[in-house]
Amino acid sequence: METEHMRLKLFFMDLHSVPRNHLRYISWIAYVVTRDPRNGIRESIVVANSPHGNYYVQDGMDMGAIMDTDILSSEYMFDSVNTPIHERLSKKESPKTYLEMDGQLTVHIEWCDSM
Repeated sequence: METEHMRLKLFFMDLHSVPRNHLRYISWIAYVVTRDPRNGIRESIVVANSPHGNYYVQDGMDMGAIMDTDILSSEYMFDSVNTPIHERLSKKESPKTYLEMDGQLTVHIEWCDSM
């Protein structure tokens, strides 16, 4: 599914810990971690509509929780270590690098509640 904005999909990998015949509610806040290439300072950008939450059962299958962000696809899809710094510095806002040197995106998950 193509969108203008970055989408994240989170899977709960601990379904076996949910007691049989019970539901477990989990809520979390997700952050996309960026880095300013000029000084290396990292910033956490909260994902839209946070906090997120979902119910899980032991025998169920987790299809993943989809989280939309306010980050335009064009801001990170073409993010590359080969992009000249002067192109980023010409922007009025602080330049942000979403991808690490190895092409990985860093997402920070802050668990809020688990019942």
